[in-house]
Amino acid sequence: ASDAMTVVWFTETNTAGTLTVNLPGGGTQQYNSNPELKSELAYHANEAGTSRSNAAWMHRIRVTSLQAGTSYNYTVTQGLETFYGQLRTSPDQSSSVRFVVYGDSETEPESTGSTVLWTQPGNPSSTRRYVVDQTVGYSENLKVIESRNPDFIGIAGDIVESGGEQRDWDEFWRHNAGDINDVGSSIPILAAPGNHENYGGPGVFGGYTDTGSIRAQGKFKTYWEAPSNGTSAYDDRYYRIDYGSITYISLDV
Repeated sequence: ASDAMTVVWFTETNTAGTLTVNLPGGGTQQYNSNPELKSELAYHANEAGTSRSNAAWMHRIRVTSLQAGTSYNYTVTQGLETFYGQLRTSPDQSSSVRFVVYGDSETEPESTGSTVLWTQPGNPSSTRRYVVDQTVGYSENLKVIESRNPDFIGIAGDIVESGGEQRDWDEFWRHNAGDINDVGSSIPILAAPGNHENYGGPGVFGGYTDTGSIRAQGKFKTYWEAPSNGTSAYDDRYYRIDYGSITYISLDV
């Protein structure tokens, strides 16, 4: 909002953290978090292990009484670790807005090191091996996006490969708030669910069955929040945000 921003982070343990927001005129606002266990982020029993532990404790703080169109440096202190970022409130209606929208990141850890066959430009009957794997391709695109310094980023669905596999979400956040890039620490991400966010995963993960889809949807709704649309069962899946001079509408089709 023009006067507020929500900061969310996740930890492996039920340990409170501290958010400190530096005010432009001097001084700080400081908040202590109250971790909430999100069982939706659990790993499926059949998921292959990754190097990450399950970070299922959510810390959510709404920072208020801010000025429109203003940048604020902040830190999150969690145990012995400190993380740095910057939040920027939405501007008034007379200001310009820059945003980037993309789709189909479809992250999954098993794509690292694996390139795919791609249709030869101008010759649909011919294919070639794509020049980079998904990890390199996505990380390079995020560098370009970050360099444009957008006010926010929109994702038009198919965020992860299998919405019901936690490791696919881990891979997405490794790019957006982890060791590859931390663009999400300073630029809000407004996401729409695609069919992959309703897909539990292949085989035993449940596909598009009720069980698989409900597990996938639970992860999406946990990671993103948006203004209420008046239907609690579908909150965060479609919404409207007025951002400066534009109205941004995200649909779940």
